[in-house]
Amino acid sequence: MLTRPLGASLGDWLSQSRDDGGLGLGTVGPSVVFILASVLLVVHLTRSRADVTSERPGEPAPVNARTYP
Repeated sequence: MLTRPLGASLGDWLSQSRDDGGLGLGTVGPSVVFILASVLLVVHLTRSRADVTSERPGEPAPVNARTYP
């Protein structure tokens, strides 16, 4: 519930001019950085499957999961 207002506030702070209390970075640069970070995170989680605990309840975790007996 907080991600939208916090993201909007962060976006405003990054894009507003320094005279208005922001960093004055504009809108394109920060947008590209956040989109790139999101894509890299999705690619990483897709390849590593680090966020997968198991496919179905009762089924063992994937081989590459970091589980210890």
